Amino acid sequence: MYSEFLEIKKQITELEDKKFKIECAIYEKHQANLVNGSNTIEEDGFKIRITLKDSVKVDQVKAQLVPFGFRTKFELDAKAYKNLTDDEKKVVDECTTVTPAKPYFQVEKI
Repeated sequence: MYSEFLEIKKQITELEDKKFKIECAIYEKHQANLVNGSNTIEEDGFKIRITLKDSVKVDQVKAQLVPFGFRTKFELDAKAYKNLTDDEKKVVDECTTVTPAKPYFQVEKI
């Protein structure tokens, strides 16, 4: 079972690499005609949709000084939570919902 897991993981990585190379070739072929947003191309009996978006990185220090145009994302500070009093934890608990995350698997041959 474990060897099969590792073999499948290797195959997935190889297929993801192959898929990425094909995506790069498709992008390069149509790059000159692409615009930001959704682009639909019909070619050789295939319908290809390529979506381009801008990635925005915000300077967090500078943004703190601007009172408009940005959202604040609250995240639980697990380290600080451990040091809260029971009453403080109750207040924080009212603001949070905990659901199980997807399990992470790591299998190595030893």
